[in-house]
Amino acid sequence: MDKGWECCTMGTLRVRRVRPLMTNPIGSYRVQRLVNHLVLCLFVLLLAACGGGESTPGTSDSASGTETTPETTPGTTPGTTPGDTPGTTPGTTPGTTPGDTPGTTPGATPGTTPGDTPGTTPGDTPGTTPGTTPGTTPGQGGESTPAMPAELPVAGVIRDVDGIPVAGVRVLRAGEELAISDAQGAFDLLLTTDADHTLTFAHPEYAPDHKPVRFEEGALGQHLSVVLTRRGALLVLDDAAAGGTLTGPLGGRVTFPADALVNGAGEPVTGPVALRISPVDFRRPLGRDSFPGSATAREAGGGDVELESFGVMDITFEDPDIRIAEGARATIEIPLTAGNLSNGTTTPLWFLDPETGIWQEEGQGEVIRRGGNAYLRGEVAHFSWWNC
Repeated sequence: MDKGWECCTMGTLRVRRVRPLMTNPIGSYRVQRLVNHLVLCLFVLLLAACGGGESTPGTSDSASGTETTPETTPGTTPGTTPGDTPGTTPGTTPGTTPGDTPGTTPGATPGTTPGDTPGTTPGDTPGTTPGTTPGTTPGQGGESTPAMPAELPVAGVIRDVDGIPVAGVRVLRAGEELAISDAQGAFDLLLTTDADHTLTFAHPEYAPDHKPVRFEEGALGQHLSVVLTRRGALLVLDDAAAGGTLTGPLGGRVTFPADALVNGAGEPVTGPVALRISPVDFRRPLGRDSFPGSATAREAGGGDVELESFGVMDITFEDPDIRIAEGARATIEIPLTAGNLSNGTTTPLWFLDPETGIWQEEGQGEVIRRGGNAYLRGEVAHFSWWNC
């Protein structure tokens, strides 16, 4: 009877019992291992097809009962045991390299770069730049100071050293009359803003004053407070050719050498010459306010300084054409009604320029005592307001 089957007779029916095909233990083991490898290859190929980038999980060897875990480093071939190479190498290469490339690189590039670019750059540009430029620049431009008008008003009140308003004072600019003070001493006029001006305040009974006017940016006009000093009595030099000394109020004095005066044609003046000496008395109620011109003075070297005054005096010829001859000098003595300068002290002399209303340094004088009072004595080449 064949080894592959047996038969028995049960009545008339004949039955055959078939034996199992795999009875050889060694053959069964080989078949089972081949099946395991096939399953593992199919599993790895399935992971590669799905794009998985994860490490290949551990595989189990059913025949030996041991588990083989591949290395976790991507791209490294796990397993060193002979027989693992066919099952591991193909699985690692497709499973790791393709998995990292599609899974990481494409994911980071579309996910980050496009997201930042549209989200940040366009948002900042329209939101900030356009908003700041129209909102700030036009606003600052709108607050800028408007252009100066062509003319601005100048007004003021004219009084004497006792605070009494002076009516009939002519207000002139370069010889042109612009206004006359009323009974309250008030005046008003218009001046152009494109240049500096000097106003002269003239009255027969008062020494003239010369005030500079300058309009600063944004000015709406100017108000002037003018205090005039009454002119001294008329004094007459008997013979200009012979020279002589004249003394006015407060002991103010002028001395002429012989042949020191000339007329408008430059010819020597002979005979009588009239003039007025008008010193300022700082001890009067508005004495300090009667200081003529501005408080700014220009030094001989050209620098501007604030002027300090111990005494100031005006000397004016009745005939405006008479003047001191070229090269000649007259000696003046200014009453010192402020301060306490010691005898023999020297100090600069300053004259008021009638064209600018600014004091100019010219020469110096020395303090002297006469009759118990202090005076500054100095030599001058022309007459005007003199200050020390």
